[in-house]
Amino acid sequence: MLSDLLVFATGLDVVPTLGFEPKPALGFRYPGDVRDDATAGYPVANTCANILRLPVLTHYDDFAANMTRAIKTVSTFTLE
Repeated sequence: MLSDLLVFATGLDVVPTLGFEPKPALGFRYPGDVRDDATAGYPVANTCANILRLPVLTHYDDFAANMTRAIKTVSTFTLE
């Protein structure tokens, strides 16, 4: 699952020998900051800038389920 997270966040399935450029960063998506309510509870990755934005949710179970769903969706998308 950790390798799936790497693919989701960076678009790569291995860490580059010389590291990432730009360096990976983490951001947060607060409920009031997201314009599209349908995606508000899901993580978003900007693979060009290596930024992973995580949703801020009230319940961990919701966060875990949405994170898993997003990663699995991307991993099946990249197989095509």
